[in-house]
Amino acid sequence: MRLSADRKAVESIFAEGPTVKGTIKAVDPTANTITVAVNEGKQLVDKTFDAKSAPVVIADAGGDKSKASEHKLADLPVGAIATLRLSPALHVVSISAEGPSFAGTVKQVDATARRFTLTFSVAKGEPVQEREFALAADARVAIDGGTGRTVSELPPGALVKIQLSADQKSVRSIDAEGPTVQGVVTALDSERFGITIADKVGEKSFLVARDAQITIDGKENEFALLPAGAVVRARLSVDQTTARSISAEGPSVKGKATAVDPTNYSITVYVNKEGDKTFDIAREAKVVTEIYSLPIKLAELKPEKEVNLLLTADRKSVMRITVFGE
Repeated sequence: MRLSADRKAVESIFAEGPTVKGTIKAVDPTANTITVAVNEGKQLVDKTFDAKSAPVVIADAGGDKSKASEHKLADLPVGAIATLRLSPALHVVSISAEGPSFAGTVKQVDATARRFTLTFSVAKGEPVQEREFALAADARVAIDGGTGRTVSELPPGALVKIQLSADQKSVRSIDAEGPTVQGVVTALDSERFGITIADKVGEKSFLVARDAQITIDGKENEFALLPAGAVVRARLSVDQTTARSISAEGPSVKGKATAVDPTNYSITVYVNKEGDKTFDIAREAKVVTEIYSLPIKLAELKPEKEVNLLLTADRKSVMRITVFGE
């Protein structure tokens, strides 16, 4: 709606309907209707719309939506993901369709036949499936963020997100990356750019990419400044030999606050089986409630409250305090 300069009159009104996205369940070219399954809350509901005269576009060019081609309503395959733009009267104004996408783990690759086998779950909690896929001739393959790669470069165990063609007969795009490992830093090799991380299973050593993104306590930093004892999450390369990004923070300490000193920025917490422990609080530290993470002032934190302290990566101060029961 556009108002006049003095805001006393409406000069023009533009209205459009909602956009609906869902899986195509049925297409009736004779009746000019399309039925899609859409999410309503936690349920899938089938909805049918009048699609007479609506232009149809199918994006099937190696994952490049800018190369989508025009089609007829009858060309839309069941199982494709459709985005319907509706009029205010809820008639379909336009339809764009593409294949479904999902994530899985590469089991094996037949580079000569341009086929690969994936294990995956259609939805959370669903049983793991195994299926072989054919790669489209113009499919886009990206590995560790780099495009122009080939399916032969996908090692078993690689985590991939694939998008199928609209008819679900071939794979139009693959994005592959390595897993994330979590643990505590036990050693750094600044010369070789290496890091050793310990978890419940044991220690593992990785190289670190020279251009890896390093964040310490939420801020970009340098690899050499990662402190021993920091808790890290490292995103590995597809071949699981190199860390491509590392985020570091300190461990968490849970207990009951026994003393709070807002003036000197310190807190004492009783930790079960360990007794009272006093920590310095970083000046930029946040104090939030457990519910909704609402900010509160340090001076409002009273003793006897159960708290969780997130320490800095060097374990020298507290960077976040979560107050339970608030």
